[in-house]
Amino acid sequence: MTYKDVVDSVALAVQQHKILRDFGYGAITDIKTVATDSASPATVDYPYVFLNPTQGSRNGQAITYRWNLISMDVVQEDPDNGYENYLRVQSECQQYIDDILAYLRFESPLKKFDLTLNVQLTPFKERFQDSVAGMTATLEVEVPQPLDNCITPFQPLIPPPPQGELVLSVESDLDQLFRPDSAQSPWKALQIIVDTYNDWRPVNDGGNFYRPSVSGTWNWVFEGTVELFQDAGDWPSNPELVEQSGTLNQPTSSTWPATQPALGEVVPFRVEWSNFQYTANNQFLTWNWINDPQAEDEFKIKSGTTLKGYFTPA
Repeated sequence: MTYKDVVDSVALAVQQHKILRDFGYGAITDIKTVATDSASPATVDYPYVFLNPTQGSRNGQAITYRWNLISMDVVQEDPDNGYENYLRVQSECQQYIDDILAYLRFESPLKKFDLTLNVQLTPFKERFQDSVAGMTATLEVEVPQPLDNCITPFQPLIPPPPQGELVLSVESDLDQLFRPDSAQSPWKALQIIVDTYNDWRPVNDGGNFYRPSVSGTWNWVFEGTVELFQDAGDWPSNPELVEQSGTLNQPTSSTWPATQPALGEVVPFRVEWSNFQYTANNQFLTWNWINDPQAEDEFKIKSGTTLKGYFTPA
């Protein structure tokens, strides 16, 4: 049950009452008065009940809300009876408060709270702009609402892996054809994805795009086999680690074939980027062969090729 639901319960009690005519909520300065001219923004019908919030509290199992429940009515000075008119109105307003308390305790259709019946009553007169008298009651309700972390809308905290741990292991079981002169698709682990931290992988299309959530040092190892598919020009050089900003990172060691293999020949390779510094800034990383100005050969990265990442937190 929400705070609004509780306030609505009080408002409903006033609306259902056969004598009370108006209800308000807010700071004391929000209390309405009888309009004195056409420019007045709001008028009030008496008897009037106003709910003024005060400090609440919360523990592990419940929330306690507190208000000043102000019941008031217009009153006229009686020169013959002195304070008698004030006493009459104050008594009637105290009864209205009892009516509201009884409604909240026994009849409210919205009731999912406990009403605290330890109410302090304070009579008053001429407190506001209109000549009014009435009674103020301390209203307190307790709403059972245990703290529940299961429904909190937070992303789970991803702890950094231990130093040097194999965090990422991705493998493909299909060949991927590269045509550098017509398509710049990153290398994809087709069909088989083994990803320990798969929420670092924001693009769910088979492409290897990664956004590590913590800063640190990576060793990336790209290892597998390559096959010349069509002799169309120059043999491409090493693959590059591409940052979203456009920065291209050459490998620190590589056995990528330096010269063009024979057509249909399958050649193993191992390419590594050591001590790659990454600052967690939501920039993705991926791997690609960037198109050169001259025509390039078409080739296949064969099934069984893997990408592995070893991480040391900053």
